[in-house]
Amino acid sequence: MARQFGGTGRIFADYSPSTKFTTGPNFGGMSPAAKPLQKAFGQVLRDARKVSGYSQEQLALAGDLDRTFVSLLERGLRQPSLQTLVQIAQVLGVRPGQLVDDAVRRAKR
Repeated sequence: MARQFGGTGRIFADYSPSTKFTTGPNFGGMSPAAKPLQKAFGQVLRDARKVSGYSQEQLALAGDLDRTFVSLLERGLRQPSLQTLVQIAQVLGVRPGQLVDDAVRRAKR
């Protein structure tokens, strides 16, 4: 779940150290087959961020996101919503589809 933080409009992942990331039909988690794509997206995002010269914090600020959420995306622990994907792509100066296409290709390796 994502929510706004302190009225700033920033979105952050709603998690705590005690949060258990479970999968399965009853928990709303991802299927095991989707995890390679999620991890590949994180690697593509990290590469695109570095090429653009942004730190995680800079990308988060420019994209109106929390830095910890960017970290979770890059580590493949979270997936972006469509809106978040568009925001990130705009900041990085790439098409959202480019990030997705690159992630699909990387996941197939």
